[in-house]
Amino acid sequence: MAQVRQPAFEVIDAFLKGDFAPLGDGRTQLFILSDAGMGKTSLLMMIRLMHLTAFWPKGYDCRLLKLGSDTLETVRAQPNQARTVLLLDALDEDPTAWSRIEGRLTEILDATRNYRRVILSCRTQFFPETAADAFGRPGRVQVGGYTCPMVFLSLFDDDQVDAYLRRRFPDTLGQRLLARDNPMRLRAAAVVRSMESLRFRPLLLAHIQDIMEAGVTGTATPSTRSW
Repeated sequence: MAQVRQPAFEVIDAFLKGDFAPLGDGRTQLFILSDAGMGKTSLLMMIRLMHLTAFWPKGYDCRLLKLGSDTLETVRAQPNQARTVLLLDALDEDPTAWSRIEGRLTEILDATRNYRRVILSCRTQFFPETAADAFGRPGRVQVGGYTCPMVFLSLFDDDQVDAYLRRRFPDTLGQRLLARDNPMRLRAAAVVRSMESLRFRPLLLAHIQDIMEAGVTGTATPSTRSW
């Protein structure tokens, strides 16, 4: 699937603020794809949290549901769908999608076509390979008669990992004034390095404090651990 690299929230913000109305062609139904541990659920929860703050436009509702056997009943019963943003999480964990992913996708898209906006999350490996846009347009997937926008959450790079650790373990005033190393951040960096490629996954980074408290020092190799 063709992709354009840009910040996820930039894409989602433009998607939510777009002035196009639900036309039933897929343009108002966005897929968020990524590997495991990349923060799909956390991203949807952050959008839902925005609904509870002053950042959310007045007069618009927001629903967050985990996909399952009875989800579409709830979806169809939702009043005022044209003024509701619907967040559907974990298509890959939906038992009704197993062995019939394309059929389930069509059911979901049919049931949600009248919502103002719909955002669905799924693991990349579970998403059908035939969903690539027929015209090769970046950031688009085609499912049945729908052509939907798509966001792929990519792994962190080394600079992003370093920036995360600096925010998670900021220098104290004394460390800044005396130009001293931050021992907590140095230890975290050592643990992260020992994860090798796993260090680029946001979910593992989010639990770095727990990993350190469990006594991991960063000296063991990945083959001796179960991350």
